[in-house]
Amino acid sequence: MLDDLTGKVALETGASRGIGKAVAVALAKAGADVAVDYRSREADAGQTCAEIERLGRRAAAIRADAASKAGILGLTHSYAKLLAREGITVDAIAPALIETEMVTSNPKARADLIPAGRFGSVEEIADVVVMLAPQRIHHGPNDQRQRRLVHEQSEAGAEKSTLGSGGRNQYETAVPGNLPTARPASGVAQSVAAPSS
Repeated sequence: MLDDLTGKVALETGASRGIGKAVAVALAKAGADVAVDYRSREADAGQTCAEIERLGRRAAAIRADAASKAGILGLTHSYAKLLAREGITVDAIAPALIETEMVTSNPKARADLIPAGRFGSVEEIADVVVMLAPQRIHHGPNDQRQRRLVHEQSEAGAEKSTLGSGGRNQYETAVPGNLPTARPASGVAQSVAAPSS
């Protein structure tokens, strides 16, 4: 892989399966150590960690709920403001419908409503996150490239709000940074990947 994230640490929420797992593994393949966030699927998060460790990277599972769009956007904006002085960016990527268990098990999810005529894949989202991560690395508080990216793709993404259990949207988030016990962050790649609603 051309993107080198060696020495970086990523926090990927929703990483027990679907987009989050694909992004976590892709970040590890690019050289990052990964903190794997999950809401309730501890065993699945453990499997994601094991897969990352088989790649020779460090992994840790962290339980937290990052399922609401408002929560993700609030987290993104808050961390972007808080961490800007450290030269750390926080990005959000919000794709349209992605072929995950949650989408394919829902009869309202229709690929024919998407301009491309198909659902996106978790691997496509993971590739975008890994591709953007090195471009988003900053070297200090005076780096003028500091910015936040919130990207909403395709009107089909509006259908997302009807998916998921109990009306909740499932978000997979990558917020690379340092693991909770690591030294302060500087020049760490940041991104958040979340389906739009």
